[in-house]
Amino acid sequence: MAVLLLQRLICGNHILRRFSALHARLQIVHRRAHAVDIRIGKHHVRERYIVVRFIRCEK
Repeated sequence: MAVLLLQRLICGNHILRRFSALHARLQIVHRRAHAVDIRIGKHHVRERYIVVRFIRCEK
């Protein structure tokens, strides 16, 4: 599992919007055609996304 930096995430989830503003590092748990499972610290979110763009962390 790669740790990714969330650059932009347009969706209806307020938790993801809040972490998006902080450029939080997210972990993709599972990725499917129309949904993505994301772990944000202790939060586990399954979210359908409209537009999502990720940048790999260099660290």
